[in-house]
Amino acid sequence: MKFLRQEIESEDKVRLARSGFNLELDNINKCTSASSRRERIPTAAELYNSSENKKESCIFCGKLHFSNHCRYAHNLSYDEKKRILMKKAACFRCFAVKNVFRFCRAKVPACEFCGKSHYKVMCPEICINENSKNPRQEEKVENENGRDPTLSNATPIRKVLLQTLVVGLRGENKMKYIRVLIDSGSSKSYLTNFAIKEMRYECIAEENLTHSLFGGKETAETHKRYLISLSDFSDKYRCNFEVLNQEIICSGIPRIPRGSFIKKIKKHKIFLSDLNSQVDLLYQFSPDEIHGLIGADVLGKLYTGNIKQLKSDLVLVETRLGWTLMGKTDAGESTDSTNSVMSLHVNDAKISDLWRLDTLGILDPGEKGTRQELEKAAEEHFNRSVKMDSDGRYVVSLPWIQGHPPLPTCRNLAERRLKNCINSLKKTGNLEAYEGVFSEWLQEGVIEEVKNYCNDKSDHYLPHRAVIKENSTTRVRPVFDGSAREKNSPSINDCLEKGPNTVELIPAIMNRFRFKKIGVVADIRRAFLQIGLSELDRTYLKFLWWEEGDPAKPKVFLYRRVVFGLSCSPYLLGATIRFHRQNVPHNFEKTATLLLESFYVDNCVTSVDDHEELEKFVEESKTILSTAKFELRGWEHSYSDPESYDLLPPEGKSISVLGLRWHLKTDSLTIDLRDCVEDDTPVTKRKILSTVHKIFDPLGFTCPVTLGPKVLLQECWKLKVSWDTELPASISKKFERWRKELSKLNKIEIPRCLIPGRNAPGNLTFHVFCDASKIAYAACVFLRCESENSTTCQLIQARCRVAPMKSLSIPRLELLACSIGARLSQSVSSDMKLENLPKIFWSDSADALYWIKGTETWAPFVYNRVKEIRSLTNTEDWYHVPGPLNAADLPSRGCSVETLAMSRWWEGMDWLKRPPEEWPKSNVTPDFDIINSEKRKTVISAANHEGASEEKYYNRFSSYDRLLRVTAWMYRFFTNCKIEKSNRIIGVLTLEEMNRAEIAVLKIVQKESFSGTDDKRLKAIQCYVDPNDDVNDLTPLTPSMFLHDLKQEGIPDLDILDSSSLNKRHAYRQRVKQDLRKRFRTEYLGHLRQSSKFDRNQKPLQIGDIVLVSSDNTKRIEWPLAKVMELYPSKDGSIRLVKVKMKSGEFLRPVLRLIPLEVTQKVDLGKPPVDRIFPTNEPTVQLTGKECSSETIPDEPDVQRTVNDFSSETVPEKRSRYGRLIKQIVRI
Repeated sequence: MKFLRQEIESEDKVRLARSGFNLELDNINKCTSASSRRERIPTAAELYNSSENKKESCIFCGKLHFSNHCRYAHNLSYDEKKRILMKKAACFRCFAVKNVFRFCRAKVPACEFCGKSHYKVMCPEICINENSKNPRQEEKVENENGRDPTLSNATPIRKVLLQTLVVGLRGENKMKYIRVLIDSGSSKSYLTNFAIKEMRYECIAEENLTHSLFGGKETAETHKRYLISLSDFSDKYRCNFEVLNQEIICSGIPRIPRGSFIKKIKKHKIFLSDLNSQVDLLYQFSPDEIHGLIGADVLGKLYTGNIKQLKSDLVLVETRLGWTLMGKTDAGESTDSTNSVMSLHVNDAKISDLWRLDTLGILDPGEKGTRQELEKAAEEHFNRSVKMDSDGRYVVSLPWIQGHPPLPTCRNLAERRLKNCINSLKKTGNLEAYEGVFSEWLQEGVIEEVKNYCNDKSDHYLPHRAVIKENSTTRVRPVFDGSAREKNSPSINDCLEKGPNTVELIPAIMNRFRFKKIGVVADIRRAFLQIGLSELDRTYLKFLWWEEGDPAKPKVFLYRRVVFGLSCSPYLLGATIRFHRQNVPHNFEKTATLLLESFYVDNCVTSVDDHEELEKFVEESKTILSTAKFELRGWEHSYSDPESYDLLPPEGKSISVLGLRWHLKTDSLTIDLRDCVEDDTPVTKRKILSTVHKIFDPLGFTCPVTLGPKVLLQECWKLKVSWDTELPASISKKFERWRKELSKLNKIEIPRCLIPGRNAPGNLTFHVFCDASKIAYAACVFLRCESENSTTCQLIQARCRVAPMKSLSIPRLELLACSIGARLSQSVSSDMKLENLPKIFWSDSADALYWIKGTETWAPFVYNRVKEIRSLTNTEDWYHVPGPLNAADLPSRGCSVETLAMSRWWEGMDWLKRPPEEWPKSNVTPDFDIINSEKRKTVISAANHEGASEEKYYNRFSSYDRLLRVTAWMYRFFTNCKIEKSNRIIGVLTLEEMNRAEIAVLKIVQKESFSGTDDKRLKAIQCYVDPNDDVNDLTPLTPSMFLHDLKQEGIPDLDILDSSSLNKRHAYRQRVKQDLRKRFRTEYLGHLRQSSKFDRNQKPLQIGDIVLVSSDNTKRIEWPLAKVMELYPSKDGSIRLVKVKMKSGEFLRPVLRLIPLEVTQKVDLGKPPVDRIFPTNEPTVQLTGKECSSETIPDEPDVQRTVNDFSSETVPEKRSRYGRLIKQIVRI
């Protein structure tokens, strides 16, 4: 328990230190607000160093406490609390920003009043004026919530109150209450831009000021000057004076807290507006915000000179706008403050997002569910902010990201871009048409000109450029760039929420477009310009223009409608149409539902069954959208009468539909390749990626062709080349060959309508094919339509994905193909509202089918995919098909354009058009080695347990002496049985017999845990078993002792050691070990003779031989090479010393240290044996040494000798490897 107590106390200390220095993990990554980086004015307000923790701040008042503990919120009504939460887009249940109560999953304790899942502060049953806390509790809560102007950590100080007031800010037709700060250290008075916009004050002049900030830093800024009107809280005094604009004056300052000094103030009958006023304050994010600063330029006229000193350090100062309180509170009313470290992280776009088109319809369920939740949350936020003006036009607000960085004006950037735009328009002669668009917008109220313009840093300018489309109804149109940014500054798109990805809607819309007989398309005229924009957001959408292209005639315009060029514009348009759908009359319900499902941004794409339904849909759609100021135009549809196509103009026979070309005459679809222009630039990774993404195919019928460059791009990633580095010739040739065939791709046409003629729904069937190869895996969905006369099959959608760079087995890739096939079938059936239609799944992998249908427990990879497949499909619907008959074989392997055109694989396999009885049936046995390798490994623990019936031998006796005596008698009996009767042992037990019995009993006990020196565990480690049992014997030296540290045996007596003696002892042991190691090498290893076979025929060393110079202290592989230069014979003629030449010079070395190389003499390997040359029956000829010289050896072969006739005198001398003469052994 003592240990647990110490651990808990240590943990509390660590947690306290972290909380004191704000080092909690969830507080490390913060986003800095716009106000935290804005340079402030060097006044007393600048000294207010309030440390505000954004993540832990209250949602109601902005103070540093939990929102459910807010005292300010307890004094508000339930409706006022809801209004604050709705304004900040916060959840009514958990107070989290950008969360919706309906989808909230936070764990919130049940309310103690009503029992529902919400915080007590949001309970509607609590009385709004209930004050259940005593004064001491209120002081404690307020002290916890306050923030003090200190930079120290967790330091108790006396709270400092600044002079704050609640005053009335008056405009032309309205009045708002704001909080102001009195600052005698400021030479000017200021008002925030937020308050100026709310009151719609007009700028009267501009003023350039140099601010001397705290610490001596000086900055020059330009401010606008405004004339404002203030009144006291009771509206008994009014004054007018000039102020300068400022984005943020200072951090939020808490209102005057309640403490013991309140009673003293009440005795003086003084009303403090910042303490007692209960009015709706004007604020942007928190009620603690300061929106006005009264400086010394006005303050002298407002002071009355009435000052009251309280007993504490607090002072009451009267002004004409009301009483203020300043000074330090009592020491007992102290608080702690902490500083938070905030950082801004910018996430780069992922390269994987470029392949989002390949995942349309086959997204992971987890990712898909998360996106749906975000879409619902964004929809809830939009519904709370949208409204309709008096003209019946919807007005929306821009979805700003909370806490986004300050947005720069970008005026200089807009001027540079405008200059380039006008120069380009003058060259093309489109300047007049471009300016005419602005004139038309001005008349229609889309834009308005800014009069009496003053440079305001809160403004933002959008650059624009001209886009010219010859075949469009609007030939020249301006396009605004919302992603334009200055250096080290964000763009406006970086500060806005983008909303859901609308590209994911294209496959679903195309599926519905192909389902029915007549296809219909239309679009909304100037869709974005029909949605109004709130007044607060218009100042961020200004742009510049030069009248008639003359820089001397500059004009400033601002947008009053949604701009095409902002990342949030498509979402705002779609959300507006969905919101309008809720207000449609009941008689238009069916058409409104079909219309809502048919919109992609401003394009309406759908299909109907007949012309009557077409006419009804066109009329009712126009009526529905006209009530929201939307005009549907550009209607196009297919015809059932072929003769009507001859009346169409040539340009009307082919139109663009969501990236594809729709040929009205043939009612077919093709790929649009107009953007794929050939160029001669080098082939790079960027060029391959750009070319592939110019082919937009949401249906996937060209995926076999587009697989090739994707595989090449994966090879480039493996090579780790940069984006603009020219690729190797092998990859460049493959890409160029593929690009040359690309022009033939737009000749491939597929039918738009999936169901020819009129077929009953019961005759329709989905067929899903799955296949994989080493490079990719694919899945495709076909719709089989069986009628009385014929059976057709058409491709609905196909998806092909490149195999992961991490190597996967073919069965695993086949399982991945089955998983995306299941997802794709679910997506297609849901889009076409045919969930009950029969589905048949085909795969040529017997292993994958066994995994899907098997009941075993699989490894995680297989288990997760099989689990998903079983949740989306029925295992009985999966069948095996041979590889050549699999429709997904082509997209999984890739092919050329010619092969794709000849295969016509979008029409399905031929066998699929036959009756089901003729479909392929195969009973393929899976590879059970692969199957079993994916089974989940199960660990089984086995233990041997001796039963209770097995009684130990030594447990049968009551005492140890009895055990020994019985064992000794047993040994005597065993011995007497082997000898004669006359020699048997009789009498009492001897001491030897008792010792023998005791040893036997000990061996029995030891064998239960250790079997002796023959134990296999000892043999595995090859340990040395000492035959002597005396533990006091000295340990023999072994080579391993000098390779490893000496083992310490016994327990050292540490009580008699101190730090000094311990160091000396360690140094002594190291010195002894080094000495022993050295002596072991020189005295022991040096005397060991290396075993080697001596070649008796080896000649002694000669000049020029190459040898190794041995050394006892190095390994043989490290011995240096040397060349014999001179020989020094001894008195007996033997060579014992030679001079050798090594790399470092010439040295004298003994012959014993020189090791000749393995081959040092010339050996005649072609010489046959002697006994085969000389016959044994002929006499031998003995030659002396002189006759054996080269001059006396005859050339004739008649001089012969045999080995058997050699006498002892003819035997050559034998010498050792070092030249010593070896004498023959004479037997006695």
